[in-house]
Amino acid sequence: MAIAKPTKEKPQYNLWQISAYMISLAWKEQKSVLAVCLCTAVLAVALNLAELFIAPAILSKVELASPLSELLITITLFTATLLILRALQAYTNANTRCGRFAIRFCVASMMHDKLATTSYSNTGNADFIKKLESSRTKVS
Repeated sequence: MAIAKPTKEKPQYNLWQISAYMISLAWKEQKSVLAVCLCTAVLAVALNLAELFIAPAILSKVELASPLSELLITITLFTATLLILRALQAYTNANTRCGRFAIRFCVASMMHDKLATTSYSNTGNADFIKKLESSRTKVS
C-alpha cells in the first residue's frame, strides 16, 4: 500500500510582497514606526561593530606596549561607546512598542471589518473559517 505524500501548499504571497504591504501600511498609519525600526537596525549594526572592534583595539595597544594612559583611554572610549549605543538601543526598543501595537491594531481592525462585511454564505464555508482562524492566530 502506497503512502500518499502530503502536498505542500504554496503561499499566495511571498516574503517581499508581505514586507512591502506592511511597510506601506506603516507609512499610512504610523510613519514613526518606520523611522524607529530603521534606527533600531542601525544601532544593532553599530553595537555589533563596536563589540567586534573592542578586543583587537585593546590587544593592539597591549602588543605595541603603548603607555598605560593610552590603553586606559582606548578602554574608556570603547566602554563609553558601548554604553551610549546600548542606551540608545533600549530607548528605541521601548519607543517601538507603541507604534508596533498601533500597526497590529490596524491589521486586526481590517480583519474585523472584512469579517463584518463578508457575504453571509461565507460564514458557513469551511475554507473561510479555516483562513479566518489562521489569520487570528498570526495577528495575536
